[in-house]
Amino acid sequence: MKDDSNRSLRRVNRKSRSAADRTVEVDSSAFFAEDPSPTPPPRKKPGSSAPRRSGAEAQAAAAAPSKFGKILLPVQGILSVASLVQLWRTQMLPVLYLVILAALLFLLWLLVKRCQEYKTAGAVSRAFSVVLCAAMALGCFWAQQGLSALGSMTSGLLTGALMALIYVVSIVVGAQSRGLFELSENGGIALTQIAGHYLGGVGQFILAFTITFACLKTSIGLVTACAETFSKMTNGKISYRSWAILFTVFSFAVSNIGLSAIIEYSIPMLMLIYPPAIALILLAFLGKFFAHDRTVYIATMIGTWAAAIFDCMKTLPAPVQAALHLDAPIAFAAAHLPLFDKNLGWLLPAVIGFAAGMAIRASRK
Repeated sequence: MKDDSNRSLRRVNRKSRSAADRTVEVDSSAFFAEDPSPTPPPRKKPGSSAPRRSGAEAQAAAAAPSKFGKILLPVQGILSVASLVQLWRTQMLPVLYLVILAALLFLLWLLVKRCQEYKTAGAVSRAFSVVLCAAMALGCFWAQQGLSALGSMTSGLLTGALMALIYVVSIVVGAQSRGLFELSENGGIALTQIAGHYLGGVGQFILAFTITFACLKTSIGLVTACAETFSKMTNGKISYRSWAILFTVFSFAVSNIGLSAIIEYSIPMLMLIYPPAIALILLAFLGKFFAHDRTVYIATMIGTWAAAIFDCMKTLPAPVQAALHLDAPIAFAAAHLPLFDKNLGWLLPAVIGFAAGMAIRASRK
């Protein structure tokens, strides 16, 4: 029995007459020990060790909103409503989008209000409320500015689309009239023939009425703009009224020489003015790369004007070219200026002048 009592493991052989004999190993050291080790107590779930706080204690632990937060919440709500009203008034967003945006702003207002009731999120919520209020203020300003911008953009697009439609229809009608009439000297004759062919005398009356008011609108705008500009250029020494009368009388006299003659003599002037105007616009866009240096402007304009004079000579009427003996300068420009036959002979001199101006600017640094 002593040998058996000193063993920590006993082997019990159970013999039976069954088909399979089994051996069972039992650890009895803990069972026969005089001071058995206590079983560790089961773990308790988190939060069950301490009693829950009452509602009053939880409210006492939470930090009260600051005065700054109390002020920001109404401001945030007012600016949010103002932004929605502005967006609805300007019609910059569909009604469904405005409803969704209003719901999101309301939920955001509740979130900020809830965060300000706790000490841990108070600073973050106040900072976020400041950013949101600033965004709402910018949104109101953007919507107010967008009202005029939206109107200008809409009217501009509508006007451009209608003008494009008119010109496309005029081109189609003019191309189809080639089988009915000979090539006209100018567009006025072509439109008169086409209107008389399709609509008779009524069509010619409608054409005359339309062109009269269209040209009247253009002439009024040009006379007033030129008179105001020259009045400012002379510092008021010649009044606006005097300039307006002068331009009106001059335009009336020139208009009576005929459309073909006006076109014949205006094309050389346009060929002289357009290249410098295009160059100035390009320099204005690229001015930030050379700080709008005066030297670059002057050098580019010298090259552009020099080449534009040859384009003006080439487009003058034949009698004027013969009277001024311009055959030699025109032949010289055609031989030495690239793209002169395409009326783009000013491109290379303009680029050379721009490069020279940039080089002079770099040498002064």
